[in-house]
Amino acid sequence: MILYRSRSTYCLLIAVCVAMVLIPVVPACAGVDYSTNSGGWKQSLLVSGNYTSVAASMNTSVGPCFAALSTGGVDYAYVDTSTGAYAMAPLLTGTTYVSLTRDLTNGGHLYGARADGGIDWITWSNTWVATPLIGGNYTAVCSDLKPGVGGCYCARADNGIDYIHKGSTWTADPLVRGTTYKDIAEDPVSLGSIYAVRADGGIDWIHYSGGWVATSIMAGNYVSVAANSSPSGGCYAARADAGVDWIHDSGGWTATSLGVEGKYLDIAGDINNTGFIFGAATHESVTIAVAKTRAAGTHVQCTGTVTALLNGPFQIQATDGTAGIRVIPNRGLSVAQKGYSATVLGELRTMASGEKYIEIPQLNSFTQAKAAFLSPVTVANSLVVSKAGLLVQTTGTVTGKSGRDTITLTDGTVPSLKAVDPWRFVGYGISVGNSVTVTGIAGYETIGGSLSPVILLTDRKVN
Repeated sequence: MILYRSRSTYCLLIAVCVAMVLIPVVPACAGVDYSTNSGGWKQSLLVSGNYTSVAASMNTSVGPCFAALSTGGVDYAYVDTSTGAYAMAPLLTGTTYVSLTRDLTNGGHLYGARADGGIDWITWSNTWVATPLIGGNYTAVCSDLKPGVGGCYCARADNGIDYIHKGSTWTADPLVRGTTYKDIAEDPVSLGSIYAVRADGGIDWIHYSGGWVATSIMAGNYVSVAANSSPSGGCYAARADAGVDWIHDSGGWTATSLGVEGKYLDIAGDINNTGFIFGAATHESVTIAVAKTRAAGTHVQCTGTVTALLNGPFQIQATDGTAGIRVIPNRGLSVAQKGYSATVLGELRTMASGEKYIEIPQLNSFTQAKAAFLSPVTVANSLVVSKAGLLVQTTGTVTGKSGRDTITLTDGTVPSLKAVDPWRFVGYGISVGNSVTVTGIAGYETIGGSLSPVILLTDRKVN
């Protein structure tokens, strides 16, 4: 394992599927984002895992959110003090939940709609326990915010919404009928009211006015809805095609795009940070070449063979040699293995040189499978820039040394080549005037407005 220090802190929580060598294998599927607004909306990848539904935690000592695994069970997010990175740990195992919501009457607890349609109350009593409350055919659940009332609202698979509450026993009372809803969320501004995504993708506001009324407030192609806990009110709604809108009443109901690009299975408002959003997301898989054309800040998933371990970061390359890209863990330990095929999911960023790289949030944000080693492409020094991202090999005469980590060499072409060793061993046993063959990742730096070739070394040989 290679220790790599933290580079930056993420703000958007996204559940992401992982499978790694040296840790349990989990199928790649979806993830969790955390979207924040600080001078503009931004989503960041916080943790990885095979998650399909999320719920905010009211108990910050437990962690910022809970997430339901598509394979069964519930995890919670926490900060791993050994790495400073967010990680996920099991809360419950076994039961598959299609929807989770916080229990606002009992802080830190949850309601969950099971895959078989029943409702559980998930509580802590020396250990986490899932208590079945009621059977049914429910597909989504949200909390009741009315003070001192408790219980939850549950969307039925056939149509309508029930109010699940406890009298002498847990009871399901009909709230509304006639419309089928895909997802529901509490309205924190008008306590006891609900936002709901209809089967046709539109949004209803369900409220009490001498009787329960479902008012259509927005047409669209939405799949999930979340409460907006800020005073601005309204709700957030995830679009089926990707992105999140703020649905609000400003003299008429309006949908304003937040500029958040994720494609979400489920979203939930963050109760501890007003107005922010958690989201269980799916991600489009693209080639490395396509990923490098995307704008910085875009989340991408791509697959390539690991061609170099760079003292924390690592490099992946398309097997057809069309493109390669750096992968830099935001925090934690990189356990990438050279010669393995790796699928990574992270945020595109730009180096000072202008090269793109993918920043992954922590050590378990990529999957690996045994593959074949890729051979370097032999090039002249002057062609290194054009092969940026690829594993290359070139030969030249050493013209200078700088410390233990850098040499310059030339094969007679212009400009001369800089070879940098992330492990700081290149200077040993090499003298100016030696002919050397270097292998590594092609790249460049900008000097005087021009691109100058650089290789990050993986190997070198004195001829």
